[in-house]
Amino acid sequence: MSSISVWIISVTVATLIASLVDIVLPQGKMSKMIKSVMGVFILIIIISPIKSIDLSKLDLSKIGSFGIDYHFIEERSGEVISSIENEIKTNLEENGYKSISIKINGEYKSGKVVIDSIYVDLSHLVINDKSVNIDKYTNIVAIIKNTVNIEEEKIIFYE
Repeated sequence: MSSISVWIISVTVATLIASLVDIVLPQGKMSKMIKSVMGVFILIIIISPIKSIDLSKLDLSKIGSFGIDYHFIEERSGEVISSIENEIKTNLEENGYKSISIKINGEYKSGKVVIDSIYVDLSHLVINDKSVNIDKYTNIVAIIKNTVNIEEEKIIFYE
């Protein structure tokens, strides 16, 4: 008889004996203690085959390979970059600069987005500020730098 069938028979017999003892015993404190002992006994019989398992012979290569889902990372990176672009646009609009297009050139590295450059399209810029003689470039750079930690050289304007 194989070891699995012996184990199944042992678990079945132990369960039957525990059921018979439960039926025969009168209710009381002693019955609760005997039920607990029988439960531990059955548990020991159930886990007894674990000691005979040799984990050194386990071949994990047949289980399957685990890999990084680069498509998901690219997609998530695009979402984060888009979110940053929208945040910059919102901050610019709150400061009176409307219709500015922002394009971020960056990638996802080591769990964060690394920004290589930010392209700022001023061709459709509408300034809703009543200030006279404002330096729009300096103001826009300051707003972008407050939104994103980036060097000034990486902010590129075109009109």
